[in-house]
Amino acid sequence: MIQALFLYPSIIISAINIVISCFYDLDKRYPSIIEDLKKRGEKA
Repeated sequence: MIQALFLYPSIIISAINIVISCFYDLDKRYPSIIEDLKKRGEKA
């Protein structure tokens, strides 16, 4: 029972993380983020 209490929550949390990371669109937004950071660096 103790092993199950350590094993199953970890599996569930890992599965949730995988699903969330599939919907995270950082690759599409990365170029615009870099441009914004460069603009802010030029202003400062």
